[in-house]
Amino acid sequence: MSDINKAIIRGRAAVDASIKTLPNSTLTTLRIGTDGSYKGRDGRMVERVDWHNVACWGEVGEQAQGIRKGDVVQVEGPIRTRSYGDGANKKWITEIVASKVTVDAQDRKPTVERDDAPPLAEDDIPF
Repeated sequence: MSDINKAIIRGRAAVDASIKTLPNSTLTTLRIGTDGSYKGRDGRMVERVDWHNVACWGEVGEQAQGIRKGDVVQVEGPIRTRSYGDGANKKWITEIVASKVTVDAQDRKPTVERDDAPPLAEDDIPF
């Protein structure tokens, strides 16, 4: 029997994608929130949010660079735990290493990124 290590999550980006250029590749990191609910001991529904760290390498990382806070994102990939630092400063992180990232463009609200566009005069409106 073979082990399976694959996560599939769909949620909203907590912050804009963070991009780090490395000597041999590009790393894009995401933080995705997924929500859900469960029935508490008192019988009331309790809402909760789980936060997931996502590492996107290479081509997947390049595709994920445009993700902005609030975007609906679906991520697929294995779960990995790694450490960094040493001795008393050693830290551990668990993350999804994305093999596929999909952004739901229908949920993205358009934003104005240019502030150099001239204002329209009434004569410029074609109707």
